[in-house]
Amino acid sequence: MTVKTKKVSNPKKMQYRFGIAEWYGRSFVTLTAAERRAYAEEQFQESLPNELCPFLSTQSNTEKCWKKGGVCSLRSYQKSAEGSVSLDQRNSTIRTTCPSRFEQNRSIYPWIASILLKNPKVVPIGQINFLERVPLIGGSEQEIQGREDVGRIDNVLVVPNSDPLEWCPVEIQSVYFSGQKMASDFEAIRD
Repeated sequence: MTVKTKKVSNPKKMQYRFGIAEWYGRSFVTLTAAERRAYAEEQFQESLPNELCPFLSTQSNTEKCWKKGGVCSLRSYQKSAEGSVSLDQRNSTIRTTCPSRFEQNRSIYPWIASILLKNPKVVPIGQINFLERVPLIGGSEQEIQGREDVGRIDNVLVVPNSDPLEWCPVEIQSVYFSGQKMASDFEAIRD
């Protein structure tokens, strides 16, 4: 009787971790080591870096990145047992971490409007306050002075000259992470 045996190896598992995919709109994997160090060094300055946001900027108007850390998106990386790091080979996708990332070419608004309003020709209006703080019963107006409104709509899309008015609210959500949690990554890149 012949017994087939399967050769059992003891492969060490691949480790996976999320890291920067886009930094100030540029692919992390295409940045040079010097560019990565320069971006990382900027994170330890008192003021926000003077980097442009390619997703908010247009040919006629440049906008600075407003987000601490400047990380636009994250992606999964893999580390082999030997220590080499590469892109995750499991078809992992990029996760947007900055709401401004959705503003690229301002194409998101016509896309949403074509689906919801059946009309891609809309005007986006941003940050609409829709709920106001009111004093508690028996409270005074002074207790709410200086406090922000409690509800905002990220954008409202309006079809110009429509009668009746055609519009829809848009809330933009991205994967959230705290910029402070990236400090150890920035330190490792800088050093």
